[in-house]
Amino acid sequence: MNVRRWMLGVALLAGACIAQTTQPTSDAANRKAAARAFFSRGVAAYSEKNYTKAIELYDQAIERGLLSPEGPYNKACCEALLGKPDASFASLAQAIERGWRNIEHMNSDDDLKSLREDPRWVTLLKSCEEAAGKYFRSLKEPELARELLRRRDEDQKMRREIEA
Repeated sequence: MNVRRWMLGVALLAGACIAQTTQPTSDAANRKAAARAFFSRGVAAYSEKNYTKAIELYDQAIERGLLSPEGPYNKACCEALLGKPDASFASLAQAIERGWRNIEHMNSDDDLKSLREDPRWVTLLKSCEEAAGKYFRSLKEPELARELLRRRDEDQKMRREIEA
């Protein structure tokens, strides 16, 4: 198992090095950079509890091509905090469509607390569970993926504690 982790680390490092040396300077790369910038500004607005501004910035990131599920997920958190459950459920569904699989985080995220009594919550969780199951069944080594996700979650938890 240690050899696999070492090999995965080497592969990730090699991929990062290759990505840095082959960055195109095209319109697509510029849009991707703009999407990341808007996402980062959305995170900053969220941190300042300016949820309306954060939603606008996450929307800009998504419109500019942000493909990760974190944009819609973070947007859903802001919408829930502003008392907009319909918009929040729509954004969470979009996050799941884009690859959000972290059911535990959804269940423990205080930002989404207002949604948990809504009957749509159970349906949303079931959708996320089905997507996660399908994803893990498609992998050669699902336990390795679960371990990496667990470590990411642990890292993020520690980061939030340090920032608090």
